[in-house]
Formats: sequence, C-alpha cells, structure tokens
Amino acid sequence: MMPSTLFLGQQLYYLPVCESTNSEAQQLLIKNEATEGCTIITHEQTNGRGQRGNIWQAQPGQNITLSVILSPTFLAVRQQFNLNMAVSLAVLDLLQEQGLQQAQVKWPNDLYFEDKKLGGILIENTINSHSLQHSIVGIGLNVNQRFFSYPTATSMANVCGMPLDLEKVTMRLLELLEKGTCS
Repeated sequence: MMPSTLFLGQQLYYLPVCESTNSEAQQLLIKNEATEGCTIITHEQTNGRGQRGNIWQAQPGQNITLSVILSPTFLAVRQQFNLNMAVSLAVLDLLQEQGLQQAQVKWPNDLYFEDKKLGGILIENTINSHSLQHSIVGIGLNVNQRFFSYPTATSMANVCGMPLDLEKVTMRLLELLEKGTCS
C-alpha cells in the first residue's frame, strides 16, 4: 500500500529487521541514495534510539517504527523546534483521528494518553552554517502491542480496546506528516 502523498513515502524502504531506522536513513543520505520524503519502515527495530541515549523497545510487527528524511532548508537553525512542533502535532492529529481524544504531546518529543506513553519522536538534524540541511524524523508509536515491560507505557489498541490496521495507520501518519510539515 502506498500513501496518498506527493513525496513522503514515495521512496519507501521496508526492512524486515534493522538496528535503527534513523541509522538506516543516515546511511542512505551518506550514499546519496535518498530523496526528500524517503521513508524507512521496519517490522523489527533491534536498537531503536530515543532522546538522550534512551532506547526504544517495541514488539516486532506490532507498532510503527519508521524514519522520514526531510530537507527543510527554509528553516534557520534557530527555528528547528518548529519542525519538531509540526511533526508532533501531525502525530497528535493521527491519534485523535483514531479516537484517542485525550492524547497529548509532552514536549519536546513524547506522546501520551493520560499518564502512559504511546510513543516518541527523535529528530536528528544536519545543519549547514545558517539552516537545516537534512532532518531525519524517527517515530516510534505503540499501535497494537498489548503488554509492556514498563507500566507507564500503553498502545492505541489498549486505549481503543481493539487492534488497528497497522499499515493503514502508518499510511495515514505519512499523509498527516506531509500535510503538517508542508503547510
């Protein structure tokens, strides 16, 4: 399935297993093999990263683990938090569309439902002298996982009381990200 987008996800890499989708995206940039909107999705991320060296744990095939490459060269370095806000609000829109009206962003990068974590965002920027050159937007979102080793974590399925179509939710996320980062 392909998203209904102009550029996000149009160059799509699906990896059954990888250490980190952000690391894979970085390698594609280094090799000059990625266009803007390039999206890396994995079924299983073995060494997912969060902010400040934290790790992201997700059961294989149950959650969204992806990275998107953007080229927000129009953003000055001092405006890089604007990208973070646009991405966070796009993910929040997705959660609310799926019936999680009480979902919220815990700034700068966490997604919560009530007092339980639903997901996180890790944005890694390449900066030239005055603006952002590339941004790798990593998103981990608990969709269908039911049990967690941390009591402060939950999933969309736990909140909604039923499993969701992971592929459809992922494609809708890409659509909302494109809308949110291009408007």
